[in-house]
Amino acid sequence: MVINLGWTYSKLRIIAHLRLQKYASLMAKRQPHSPSIGYLKNTLIHRYFTHASNIDRSKKTVLGIETSCDDTGAAIVDSDGRIIGEALHSQTPTHNLTGGIIPNVAKELHTKNVENVVKETLDSAQMRLQDVDALAVTVKPGLIMSLRVGLHYAQKLARSSGLPLIPIHHMEAHALTARMIQKIDFPFLVLLASGGHCLLAVAKDIDDFELLGSSLDTAPGEAYDKTARELNLFQQPEFSGLSGGAAVEQLARAGNPHAFPRVHVMSTVASCNFSFTGLKISAKRQIHAEYERLGVRSGADIDDQGFPSLSSVCRKSVGICQFELRQALVRCVDEARQTVPESLWLSTASASSFHFPVQH
Repeated sequence: MVINLGWTYSKLRIIAHLRLQKYASLMAKRQPHSPSIGYLKNTLIHRYFTHASNIDRSKKTVLGIETSCDDTGAAIVDSDGRIIGEALHSQTPTHNLTGGIIPNVAKELHTKNVENVVKETLDSAQMRLQDVDALAVTVKPGLIMSLRVGLHYAQKLARSSGLPLIPIHHMEAHALTARMIQKIDFPFLVLLASGGHCLLAVAKDIDDFELLGSSLDTAPGEAYDKTARELNLFQQPEFSGLSGGAAVEQLARAGNPHAFPRVHVMSTVASCNFSFTGLKISAKRQIHAEYERLGVRSGADIDDQGFPSLSSVCRKSVGICQFELRQALVRCVDEARQTVPESLWLSTASASSFHFPVQH
């Protein structure tokens, strides 16, 4: 299994379609939730729809607003899953100047751009706000200050238009991207790996998830970002427009996979959980060892002669991440052969999502 960590708009694109799936599913008879560990099923969105008897189930379009982290996004999606209009303002170039996301800066940029992003979305769909049937906005998880910008703006639109406002748990949106792209029946396994989260769950229904495992410390995206900062990749012209994860992965392609010994993290623990602290520590130590060997103080001082060794460090980091994700999946399948679904969907904020069969 090879897991690719790049960038995708899946969270932005699915946010509104999730709501339309919810409209249809509410009309079906619900089965009791599994007594096993639940995840996301007692969220704002579940409680909202459980008690919202006045919602018109015939509504066809939803405008979704996304400000959970460092990008401002919006999209209008119809009941067929068709993206009618969308817009995105990326903050990556700004945050790369400081080597990472600064929450108050992200908030200011969201405040500056959210209105224009929504306007661009409506314009690209050739629609007015009153043509939309409902509004949706990410309410968690994410950076609190960033989330508030989107929520407050969505509340303002809801008050002025009279449209229903639907709160979104964006990890639900990630998980259900699979059903927007291709036909996948419940239940299915979903691996969510992003800058701030990493979890493995069974999606049993639109709002019913069973958590199998999660990161015990940090997320893979954060580990990649730390590696990118240690290497000063944000200051390199060829990586200036990329996120930390994308920069590390791009540099890793030129690396030698056998240059350094592999570090196995949690590989012998009988658990579906993940750990990526070892990835960060290993990468940092190896980077500084290479700096000492090359006689430089930081990645900014590296010339073309030294870059091959640093690309190999990145190759090693990517390999550790892939190994940890793969091992957790294998452990889960081995421990629950009778209950694990036959397919796995990978959906991440830092990766291209794809679907493949699970081999029992």
